[in-house]
Amino acid sequence: MLRTDMKRAILNRHFVLLCFVAIILFWFPMFINLFQARIGFSVWFHDISALQAWVRMRDTLPNILFNILSPLLCCIPYALSYRIDLQNNAVIPIAFRTKRGIYSISRLISNGLAGGLILIIPQLFTILVCLAFAGQRDPVDDSNLFQGIFYEFYPSSPIVYFILRIVFNFLFGMSYATFALASSLWIKQRILILVSPLLFMLIVTLLFEAIELSAWSPNYTIVNQFMSANQDVICLIEFGVISFVSAIVFFKLTSGASVYDSK
Repeated sequence: MLRTDMKRAILNRHFVLLCFVAIILFWFPMFINLFQARIGFSVWFHDISALQAWVRMRDTLPNILFNILSPLLCCIPYALSYRIDLQNNAVIPIAFRTKRGIYSISRLISNGLAGGLILIIPQLFTILVCLAFAGQRDPVDDSNLFQGIFYEFYPSSPIVYFILRIVFNFLFGMSYATFALASSLWIKQRILILVSPLLFMLIVTLLFEAIELSAWSPNYTIVNQFMSANQDVICLIEFGVISFVSAIVFFKLTSGASVYDSK
């Protein structure tokens, strides 16, 4: 069951197309700078490490746009799968072949992995390109790069910084993909399911700001990737709460017969 779900989640056309578009968006600014460097108008890759090149890529407009839209992008690969199964009357036949608990767990794992991978694959590709062009030089002092979440690790342990950033983005995608999957229990319109994480972030952010807890609002999850604010732990707590609550709700409700009879 899990193997089938993973194939459906990662090998579907939406996942592949999103990865391709994201890689193009990430690579395009690098291509422009490489061209400028070749004709002598840019020193973008001159005497900097691959990780520094990757960090500078993160601050380009296509990369920023990708991060802003990431709550939507992580839901596209597989968050609609349960609603599609209901509309196609496919859940009941699946339930006859396997336990409902197995179905729910398999769907949660495959959807979470697809949501996380769709956000980190373009970044992993980008660091490989940076390694190819910038090499493995030791990072030089550039305080302007030490911004955003986990920025304090960069000067002393750039590899640790890179790993933490990748893990952060994976958890981000996994948590909001899980939220969208859980919302599909009640929301029937596919477009509303996909944008439900964005609506959730907006509503909760407004609520937290009204009660003067803006530092804990979901909006800071995106903002703190680019600002020098030490909100690492708050962001990770947010991911944990969203993932846990959404997974529990989805698992509990998809174990009941009433959900399998609804459309």
